[in-house]
Amino acid sequence: MKRRHLKRTVTALAAVVFSGALGATAMAQEWPGRNPDVSHAEVANFDQYLDHHPDVAARLAADPRLINDPRFVATHPDLHAYLANHPGVREEIHESPGQFMYREGHYDWRHDEAHPLANTDHYLDHHPEVQTQLEHHPGLVDDPRYLANHPGLHEFLAKHPVARADWKSHPYRYMTREETYDQRH
Repeated sequence: MKRRHLKRTVTALAAVVFSGALGATAMAQEWPGRNPDVSHAEVANFDQYLDHHPDVAARLAADPRLINDPRFVATHPDLHAYLANHPGVREEIHESPGQFMYREGHYDWRHDEAHPLANTDHYLDHHPEVQTQLEHHPGLVDDPRYLANHPGLHEFLAKHPVARADWKSHPYRYMTREETYDQRH
């Protein structure tokens, strides 16, 4: 009886130690959305670049893979120069453009008051009829007739290219993110 109790205790202890070792290993690994090779400063620096180049920001927000298209980079000499002067950013954005743009967008969300969702939220707060219609039918943002009947929305989209690109490429997801932003702010 004593031997069976000792055996159970040793087995339970071994299981606890093994579980702790697995947990420590898992915790030591990087979170999959975060690349340890990319510093916070590099993401912040790229965010500043995009803030000064809204056309590039809008295109990359819509399709991050464009960063690996030599024709796209060639038609944007400032982007070409930026990537040449920032090899760490160049390497990481080429390796996983979507992940890098996600990190840049997340940085922008947390540090920039002029975030596309903040702008959209402000616009929709002042246009409740448009907000209600787009909450029920987000795809209207891409309907030329709807935009013709709502010139304020058309003007908003023209002045906010990043919001326009995000909204038009994924209208349902964008409206969900805007609603979440509205609840938090």
